[in-house]
Amino acid sequence: MKVTVDRVEDGVVVCMDDDDEQYEFYVEEFPAEAHAGDVFELTLDGERAVEAVLLEAETEALRLRAQAAMERLRKKFKKQ
Repeated sequence: MKVTVDRVEDGVVVCMDDDDEQYEFYVEEFPAEAHAGDVFELTLDGERAVEAVLLEAETEALRLRAQAAMERLRKKFKKQ
């Protein structure tokens, strides 16, 4: 299952899938270091993540889209 890390807070990795379903994993139990915006391919055993493969190209593409959106907003508000 492919998920994007929404946030890491209070020892919990909160992920969203493509259908906007939310999944929560304890940091200690998440099988990889995770940061907001990282895209992973997860292997689950029941509700437990047993493998997490960072999808570097998708993570970078998401980062670039977010950066472009922020730049558009900066330009919009700079004109005002």
